[in-house]
Amino acid sequence: MADFDNLYNGKPRPAWAKSVTVELEAAHRTRVFSDQRDDEKKSSSLALDSGTLYRPTSVEGIVVPCQTPGRTTADVPDRDLSGRPEDRGHILALSLGGPNVGENMVNMPTQLNRSFVADGGKLSWRQIEVLTFFNACQLLRGLPQANWDNLDSNSISAKRLLDRELLAARRRTPAPRDGVYRPRVAPPFKQLYFVNNQLIRPIDVSTEQGLRTATVLRFRAVLKYRDQRGNSPQAITITIQEGNDTGWVQRYSAEFSMEFQSSDLETVTHREKRKAKTAAELRDSKIYKQAHDIGGRQDEKNQE
Repeated sequence: MADFDNLYNGKPRPAWAKSVTVELEAAHRTRVFSDQRDDEKKSSSLALDSGTLYRPTSVEGIVVPCQTPGRTTADVPDRDLSGRPEDRGHILALSLGGPNVGENMVNMPTQLNRSFVADGGKLSWRQIEVLTFFNACQLLRGLPQANWDNLDSNSISAKRLLDRELLAARRRTPAPRDGVYRPRVAPPFKQLYFVNNQLIRPIDVSTEQGLRTATVLRFRAVLKYRDQRGNSPQAITITIQEGNDTGWVQRYSAEFSMEFQSSDLETVTHREKRKAKTAAELRDSKIYKQAHDIGGRQDEKNQE
């Protein structure tokens, strides 16, 4: 078991939020690389044992809603995610007060970790994070929460809007000597989140005054693994509770499969094939150019 007292940016958690507790278990260490051959990927054993790994079996902590500008993401222990349909997923999200450490991370299917599309009428993983963030802010401010039980999944959404303040700042960037402005960063978009068409107003627990902390939200996740190898959970069950040390009431619970969907694997397969085709075309073009150059020099010699 490990306790973590800091937020994602290293600042201490508020006293009323206490620590985030992570329970760990020993498993066989594995490594999965994106450059394995197809026959290796199809085999039942995708990796080699190389010692012991301590992986999370449960994560529990009081929700501390945070903005996470300029965040960096730690690596998932014992996992190479390059070229795979996986994200470095935080079990307790950084925006909910989770620590940015390997003990709070597992590899997650990209679609599950980011999607706002609900499955079978229940909320998606990302929607639960957004709803929990919204209700934690509302609770701390003493405002009504969104309904946990009968909330339509379409009521939780995200919009990607052009940040005009950032755009204006970028336009004020001095132009290079040739007078041509070349932006060095992606277009300045910002993500806005809505619950019941209500824009979420983030909260700063370190500066905002008058927060009501007598009743808070508590997050708990229980992880199930297929076997004793690696850091890839088979399923994660999330439970959100409301209350305090005198008692807790369950507000929401859902189980998510961490198995890859065929569409996720097809996307990666298509990407790998496209990269291979591009590399082959580039290689062929280089070979053609070299042969053309050699042939031209040989013609010149013959003419001499």
